[in-house]
Amino acid sequence: MSPARVLGTLLLLILSALLPWGTQGLGAAPRGNPVGGAVVVALPADLQGLDPGEVMDRTSWRVLSCLFETLVRPGPEPGQVLPALAVSWKSSGNGREWVLDLRRDVRFHDGKPLTAAAAASSLSRFSDPGPRRGRTTFFRCLLGGATPVLRHVRALDSHTLQIVLREPMPGFLEILAHPPMAIVGPSMVIPEGGEVRPVGTGPFRFLERRSGQRVTLEANPQYWGGAPALDHLVFTVVPRASARQRELVRGNADLALAVDLLAVDELKKAGTFGLAPAGGLNSWSLVMNCSRNPWSDIRTRLALQHALPRAALARSLAGSRMAPATGVLSPRSWAFDETERGYAWRPERARRLLSRVRLPSSEPVWLLYPVESPVLANPEILARKVAEGLTKVGLPVRPRALPPAEFTDCLRRGAYDLALQLEEKGMVDPDLDLYPTWSRENRFPGGTNVSRFSSARLQDLLVMARSIAEPEHRLRLYGEIQQQLWKAAPTVPLAWALEVNAWRQELQGVTVDRLGIQDYSRAGLVRR
Repeated sequence: MSPARVLGTLLLLILSALLPWGTQGLGAAPRGNPVGGAVVVALPADLQGLDPGEVMDRTSWRVLSCLFETLVRPGPEPGQVLPALAVSWKSSGNGREWVLDLRRDVRFHDGKPLTAAAAASSLSRFSDPGPRRGRTTFFRCLLGGATPVLRHVRALDSHTLQIVLREPMPGFLEILAHPPMAIVGPSMVIPEGGEVRPVGTGPFRFLERRSGQRVTLEANPQYWGGAPALDHLVFTVVPRASARQRELVRGNADLALAVDLLAVDELKKAGTFGLAPAGGLNSWSLVMNCSRNPWSDIRTRLALQHALPRAALARSLAGSRMAPATGVLSPRSWAFDETERGYAWRPERARRLLSRVRLPSSEPVWLLYPVESPVLANPEILARKVAEGLTKVGLPVRPRALPPAEFTDCLRRGAYDLALQLEEKGMVDPDLDLYPTWSRENRFPGGTNVSRFSSARLQDLLVMARSIAEPEHRLRLYGEIQQQLWKAAPTVPLAWALEVNAWRQELQGVTVDRLGIQDYSRAGLVRR
């Protein structure tokens, strides 16, 4: 079965399992008279920070998008953007200059008006020289490097913003639609020195944060889009998927993000909850540190590709709700190579390849994995099965669980040999998936190229593909990029899964964009 057929079957099975509530609730306008009050949302992880420009994970984006807004927002189709803080925009003929017209009726939470100067200051804060520029940020991984993509950002008048790029970038507007590019209040654009109180333009205002426990927001009565019906949003940190489900069932949460995929049928049978995919896909992969031996040897990398039965792994983890992965790009991307079939499970070939490689001493290799996962109730099962499969072909491997923050830190610093990585893939321009992960510019300590793999040809292709406007030419380039990565085999794609959210039927009017970000500005509680 082709990758596209596999994904189509996966989506059909999930959506049919979620009906009848999957087309109501989240994404539907409130029926009856929505009332205020507090809505509690159970999160799979704590926030990485309170400045949208300094966080890289979707959990943080989901909270901070209630406080901050971008100039444009994602439309329903890949590559499509819609007005947000900017009402219109135009590009120069060469694609290097963008001029955006901002809304006139917007104020930050501290009462100051949104101006083009404030927007320019916000967008420039990570490109200007200073301590922020060296941080591992969405900006640095996509727009930074030795020669930053942004040449300058400036106000042409009170509400007209000019952005000038060094090179054309067809996917630039889609980058602007991502939560890390949100406009922050002038009081947040300051030098180093402690945690800053969030000041944005969004429908909710910041009240308090208790690290590792919860974040509380209140409605913004002066919101330019109209005051929200809800009085408060409370985001509680509940790392285990099974615990988030219990909080929902017991009535302690109104919405549980990323429930255990094996619990979907149980929630559906209860008849009192809505269920729906969150948008985008989650990808499990086996990552190798290619800056170390023996992972720098192509024979080792090819052996690992053949060592694991992807289809059996996916079935054992979540039945029909996961599908074996065949490539590095999301099957929902317009650039996904449908001819990519992945490596076949051939354990004998894996053994032969490993017999020709100088492996580590008799000590087993540590396979790092996060102790908690937003889509698996027990990621230890996946880690154990992967370790068993590698050990059977002659590579002794032992799983080691780490807290999520420590796990991410080890990957970013390159302090590992093998790791099981979960990545969130939205329906986005392929540049946003591939450049941060595979560019040599992001191999720095703390960078997002955690495999530390690169090649001259791959880097050239990544740079060309992000700067050419002609769609068919870009498609060919991204096809070659996927072929380059398939041949070099620096990572083993294991499985794709949709993230599923569950909520109480009283909560209505929450919409979800294609990045998987919820919008609560029109949400309400409808009492039955």
